Amino acid sequence: MSTHKSTEQSAQNERKLENIDMIGIPQKDAVSELNKRDANRRSVRSLPMVREQQESYEIGIRYKRPIFDKMPLIDSPQKAADHFRFFIDNDFIDYKEAFLVMLLNNANKVLGMATIGIGTSTGVQVFIREIWQLALLTNASAIIICHNHPSGKLEFSKADRDLTKKVIAGSKLLDFCFLDHIILTKESYLSWEN
Repeated sequence: MSTHKSTEQSAQNERKLENIDMIGIPQKDAVSELNKRDANRRSVRSLPMVREQQESYEIGIRYKRPIFDKMPLIDSPQKAADHFRFFIDNDFIDYKEAFLVMLLNNANKVLGMATIGIGTSTGVQVFIREIWQLALLTNASAIIICHNHPSGKLEFSKADRDLTKKVIAGSKLLDFCFLDHIILTKESYLSWEN
């Protein structure tokens, strides 16, 4: 009878080990972890008014800013457009829309650039929360957003204006400085602020 019970326990542990492997607990620690959890569950079940404790995880954020003297200064829409143009391939600019964000410190020096989305020749889907995630992670004070128009048309569409207004509203709410929204074409650029 004890052999049957230990075989059954081994089979249960193996099934649990498979589940634990999927969530990333090292297998060598898994058996002792299972035994601890089983003991805890048995003691909790014997107390009718006590709930199992929820596990929570600590999130760490690490960011190291670039060296201040090497960070480009953006003090005009032209400089912003030139900096964005550096990150968008000139052959790509007429092919698909891309949406980028430039993250700046309070001295208008570039902390970093990120592509928020790449779409089709007629549009790109933008999740504004990704802009704020990056701005918070980099400790940015200001942002400039940019996208290209493969059509070559230098004009803010209704969708462009609506998106810009949402970003401006979010900037005010989160206490970021919205500096500009740049539209790039192969030949030129258009600035929201101008």
